Amino acid sequence: NICSFYGNFSDPVKVDDYTYKVTKKSLKYMNVPGDYTITDGTRYVYTTAYGLEGNTFYIYLPGTPLSKLDDEIKSWITMGNQSKDVLTMYVIADMDNKTAFTSYSSDVKKDVLNLYEDMKKSYDKADYYMFHDAMTQTDMNMTAKYMCDISDYCLNYMWDVIKYNTDDATYQKLLTEQRAWIKEKEQKSLEAAAPYEGGTMYPLIYGETCGSYTYMRCGELAEYIKKL
Repeated sequence: NICSFYGNFSDPVKVDDYTYKVTKKSLKYMNVPGDYTITDGTRYVYTTAYGLEGNTFYIYLPGTPLSKLDDEIKSWITMGNQSKDVLTMYVIADMDNKTAFTSYSSDVKKDVLNLYEDMKKSYDKADYYMFHDAMTQTDMNMTAKYMCDISDYCLNYMWDVIKYNTDDATYQKLLTEQRAWIKEKEQKSLEAAAPYEGGTMYPLIYGETCGSYTYMRCGELAEYIKKL
């Protein structure tokens, strides 16, 4: 199963010294839950974000006594926590469904470049099998969409890293370039697909062109990130 999503919470409200309360303001999926794609002979189904179904969430800070947490919440975090008495990491708990996410230390630059490499491998495999494997037109269309989606997801992640690790003047220059690129990508994708308007190949050509442009842009951003 695959689930790529983004969204935001409300501003946190302090409950006590260890706890903040937020509500879910939005949650959007990169793919329609229930849709699927076929890559490397494997069928991947897009799902909803398990653990984010509720509306009310508590953020527990490191140092929170475990006695403050519901048993259901503790069952989600005990394996990663390094203490029997207090939290050693941040926890976001869905208070409506008693599920939880935990934080971990990471190198953001390394993580995003690893994501880029993983995206390239998945994209290249999908591209190869789309033209060398026996696929229906529907499967080819969905694979092209998958290629477009994973490259776009990678690009958005890379852009966030750049945004929060670049001085304002440089960021504004990059933002102007990015907006021009987005306009060009959309124009070229529409132009490439136009001859197939109304036909079954339209999603394939549009998705393939969009994905190819995004794939190449991710490479450009990866080179920039390496220099941060």
